[in-house]
Amino acid sequence: MATQGSGPCGEREFDDFLDECGIGVQFVSNEDSPPTVVIFGREDWEERDIDSLWERTEGEGVRVYSQEMVFASLALGQDIYEVSDGEITDLIRSFILGHPALERFFYTESVENPEALTFPDTSSIVPTLNRKLVVNLDTGEWPTSGVLGALGYRVGRNGLPESVRRSILDEVLAVELVAGSTAAMDYVQQWGPPNSVGRLQKIVNSISAFARNARRRSGDFSEAIADWESDLQWLQAIYG
Repeated sequence: MATQGSGPCGEREFDDFLDECGIGVQFVSNEDSPPTVVIFGREDWEERDIDSLWERTEGEGVRVYSQEMVFASLALGQDIYEVSDGEITDLIRSFILGHPALERFFYTESVENPEALTFPDTSSIVPTLNRKLVVNLDTGEWPTSGVLGALGYRVGRNGLPESVRRSILDEVLAVELVAGSTAAMDYVQQWGPPNSVGRLQKIVNSISAFARNARRRSGDFSEAIADWESDLQWLQAIYG
């Protein structure tokens, strides 16, 4: 097992804790014996080590945790990946999003100068989670905010931080939508293929509609509208 970085615990403090549990610790950058388990803190990690780990493994044969995921596993009495049957479920995803080191590993960019890219060049987004989202309108449980809501996109006073919202928008752009019912087929087609101009336009249209409808409603939705407008500007700057 390898560790790197601090947060919420200091790196040395966390390594001492693992040592007391009888777990040996090595360096993430060990080329002779790549680790099969890596735990990253939120701060003081090395970008080159994360990128090298991805290049050596392409996400296979290695499990990447945050310190919080380790503590959650201890609280559950079971490895959190095993609870999720070894898959990247919403539970695992909730730990990844907002964690800078884990986001870098699972959502890697494969170009040297992403700022120079314009849509529809999709090489700047690599959906390493191979995530699929099943749309089943027959259940009556599909969120009213559609794909964005299903993937956890929230704005306003009780919404998500900017960095997390934009990670979700990247995922909305890349996720494979699967129609889980006949009624959902037309809806899925409206979103277009992953990483397509049509998908990008659907995201922009959806967020624009949210903001437009909020302006027509009574009540103070200024924070939500500000978040939507900010995210639209970001989409334009990145993919416009």
